[in-house]
Formats: sequence, structure tokens, C-alpha cells
Amino acid sequence: SSWHSGLGEASSCRVGNRRSSVLAMAKTTKSSARKSQEPVTRDYTIHLHKVLHKISFKKRATRAIREIRKFAAKTMLTKDVRVDTKLNKFIWSKGIRNVPDRVR
Repeated sequence: SSWHSGLGEASSCRVGNRRSSVLAMAKTTKSSARKSQEPVTRDYTIHLHKVLHKISFKKRATRAIREIRKFAAKTMLTKDVRVDTKLNKFIWSKGIRNVPDRVR
């Protein structure tokens, strides 16, 4: 069990890597409220590093987009989630393998 605790410490060291200047992206979602059907924009910080842990390299960027959609659908209580073009380009900016650790 001692080797397992070492793995946990190594993964928690990457939490300190924060890029606040690059992560100023917003995702656009539609609210499911009956009164107003206008698009609602809110800012959240999504920690993609823990979501993409143990995901193969060639599936990381697509999985990140899928997890962002899932997070937005759960948070905003809607099925109609539209990922902004800037957010999509930011996720894919470092390639399919090297997805940013956090996105805001």
C-alpha cells in the first residue's frame, strides 16, 4: 500500500500548474427555464486533468469536449449545450494529446 500513496502525491503536485491568463474562455449554454429561452453564458473552471486521467492519448481532446458538455448539461440543467468556437480551439490548441489541465 506504500506505493499507492506515492502515486497520489505525484498526481496532486500538478494541481499547482495554473494558467489564469490563457484560461479566460466562456462556454455558451441554453437554459431550460420556461420563462426565458435566451442563451445564458456563465463562467466555470473545469479541472480537466482529473477527468482525463488514464485516457489514451488519441482520445484526450475529444473526451475533454465530451466532459465539458456533460458538465454544462448537469450544471445548467439542459440537454442543449453548445460549445463556443474559442473554447473548442483552446482545447485543441496543444494537439489531441496535450489538453490543458484547466479551462475556465
